[in-house]
Amino acid sequence: MISRSAIAGLDFSAGTGFVNTVSEGVAKWREVKASAISGELVEIVAGLKSGEQYVVRGGFNPKDGDTVVVAK
Repeated sequence: MISRSAIAGLDFSAGTGFVNTVSEGVAKWREVKASAISGELVEIVAGLKSGEQYVVRGGFNPKDGDTVVVAK
């Protein structure tokens, strides 16, 4: 489950959206498949692996390939 605010273009009927992932300090948009929605949390069933980093705050500004600084 991830924060609803981390998903751009969430389409409830199709169960799809986009998450800005971070790998080696670089942003990359990725389509995800959503399932259950509980308040502000959304279950991701495809497109994001457990433990992967993704952008939550400022998540709709970075473009593919942008450098991202991960807050600790």
